[in-house]
Amino acid sequence: MRRHVRHQRAHNAHYQLLDAVFVVLIGLMGGARSISQCLVLWSDGVLQRVAGWLRIPDESTVGGLFKELSERHLSELENLAHEVRKRIWARALRADSGFFVGALMDLLEAGGHGYLIKVKLRNLAQLMAHQHWTPIRNQPGWEQCELRYRANDWTQERIVVAVRCR
Repeated sequence: MRRHVRHQRAHNAHYQLLDAVFVVLIGLMGGARSISQCLVLWSDGVLQRVAGWLRIPDESTVGGLFKELSERHLSELENLAHEVRKRIWARALRADSGFFVGALMDLLEAGGHGYLIKVKLRNLAQLMAHQHWTPIRNQPGWEQCELRYRANDWTQERIVVAVRCR
């Protein structure tokens, strides 16, 4: 983002413009349609920890940061949004546990689309306990594992990547 949006606030500022851009960009990719929805998405503790934040900016802080934008900044942000869509999300779906259904995944795979479905692993706790967890580089306390899994309603086995914070 720093390469695409050139803007600097005072060093004592709690949040930088890039923080607000990051919050909104990830929120939009997660399906949010407003600043409020972006912030609700970020209330998820996993996202906060990955970003290294103890708390997220509130709506007025994000709005204030965006008021600092010039026309050049808006153009740079638009270019960044196009780049992200083109490279990452052009053919992918992000959903939550309500969409963890074999028929939907079959449909997406048949069309060549990727997907990321966030689910809680409560029902898979026993299975997860026996996996080999490896630390995630540059994310202290975070681990991941990869396993092959087939739920009852799935037509095939799939690779599942699980992430946890110790």
